[in-house]
Amino acid sequence: MRRLPGCVLFVVLALLALPALAAPRAWLDRDRVVLGETVTLNIEVARATGEPDLSPLDEDFVVRGRSSSSQTRIVNGNASTSTLYGVTLEPRREGVIGIPRLRIGDVETEPLALTVAPASTRVARAGDPVFVESELETDAPYVQQSVAYTVRLYYAVTLLDGQLEAPTPDGVAVQRIGDDVTYQRSLAGRRYNVVERRFLVTPERSGTIEIPPARFRGRALGSGFDAFMQDSQVSATSGTPQTLEVRPQPADAPSPWLAVRALDLEMEPPPESGRAGEPLLVTVRLRADGATAAQLPDLGFPEVAGAQVFPEPADTREQWRDGRVQTTLSRRFAIVPRTGGTLEVPALEVGWWNVEDDRREAARLPGFEVDVAGAGVAPRAPADAAAAPVDAPVGASPGVGGAVWPWQLATLVLGLACAVLLVRDRRRVAPAASAPAATPAAGAGRGAEAARALRRALDEGDLGAVAEALVDLCGTRGRGGLEAVAGRLADPAQQAAVDALARARWGGGDPRPTREQLRSAFADGPRLRSVAPDPHREAPLPPLYPPRAR
Repeated sequence: MRRLPGCVLFVVLALLALPALAAPRAWLDRDRVVLGETVTLNIEVARATGEPDLSPLDEDFVVRGRSSSSQTRIVNGNASTSTLYGVTLEPRREGVIGIPRLRIGDVETEPLALTVAPASTRVARAGDPVFVESELETDAPYVQQSVAYTVRLYYAVTLLDGQLEAPTPDGVAVQRIGDDVTYQRSLAGRRYNVVERRFLVTPERSGTIEIPPARFRGRALGSGFDAFMQDSQVSATSGTPQTLEVRPQPADAPSPWLAVRALDLEMEPPPESGRAGEPLLVTVRLRADGATAAQLPDLGFPEVAGAQVFPEPADTREQWRDGRVQTTLSRRFAIVPRTGGTLEVPALEVGWWNVEDDRREAARLPGFEVDVAGAGVAPRAPADAAAAPVDAPVGASPGVGGAVWPWQLATLVLGLACAVLLVRDRRRVAPAASAPAATPAAGAGRGAEAARALRRALDEGDLGAVAEALVDLCGTRGRGGLEAVAGRLADPAQQAAVDALARARWGGGDPRPTREQLRSAFADGPRLRSVAPDPHREAPLPPLYPPRAR
């Protein structure tokens, strides 16, 4: 019956996940606009049960247009279809306007907020049908500070084609961010279509740097009776050049240098207990306002006494908000304790320069402690485990209303059937537990096959296959896995090779040096320690890093 809880856990997770998958997702293409501009509200729903009810928007918005499209995705052989609705909205007033929950069939979106600034006092130049404007976030940045540079193309004619050119000044790196954003704006009594393109300019030296104007060249549809027979050339620039007065790094700047508006660190609740030889997973997030992922420092974890730290590849997300780039970097670390006891994890700190207040600051995560049980000893349960409710409905989820969906019932039935089959199979194989132990000849045959499997894995397989072969060869399957292999080995070179294999599997990188080290160390097979078995009880798991033979 040991496999039964896993099946039940699968059913519970499936019941909890299905309502979340069906929840609609809503977002705005911009969260800040000027009165007179339009904004696009996007709504994506997995089950199209009708058009969105937009009546709650009538008080604060004018609906200028609607569109919808369907998309089918196939992931691991499973097909799913979603519908995307696009609604063009024009705010009726200034201020922060809340977009309430919108109902689509039997589901609802989450509420959103839109900031509407006062109407622009800009007047189109003599009613030009096409013109360009550019905007810099600041004209006095620090060296290597990312500065948002926004270019907008206004046109009140039908454009056939064209090219919007960004400036390429000397001493400045220019990087385009995201896709173009399109909307409409009323200026001087005329309705313009607007194409907004975002860039980041990063000065590479201090001093005065001139930013040339942005330019547009294209063709527009002609006017009059021959409008469909001819077109006209149009061009526009954003006016005079703009100047950056770039400041050098301050004398007390942190290293590595990072100049941003804001930076903070956060960590998911760390584990309170663990077991020696098993990884403790810790996820850390760094959020920076005014920097790209390439500018952020490598998010590492300090050394932990009595444990090894294995970082996973970082996951980054860049988005444009409030007229500048904002980046979130997430990284998970596996902390593997060597022995039992209290594991003290030190604090994590990242230094940065506050460009708003012109001062050095540091984002810091406090350290924490973990109660680690020795190998083979169950970890102590958290103090609040007993207080967790056990009679709460499994399928309860916000926004679902407690309704049981047909596929939830189907999943539950499937899980129960799975449990019944597992119990039946367990009863069938139960007599095999009284079978006599394998003979020495059979054990030797298995050892030879395990040795051949290790050679094949070193020649053809990945590092995971090599680890599986070592576990079989050293007899530690179910007794600590790869972490216990080093304890069974008597050769320091083989122990070092197994340690290198563990680091390579967690840390990534080029596996060839590790493969060569393993191939050399195990050329003549493993050299195991001689252990006198206890005939009265099963031996406990060996320690992760026992004293090595000298």
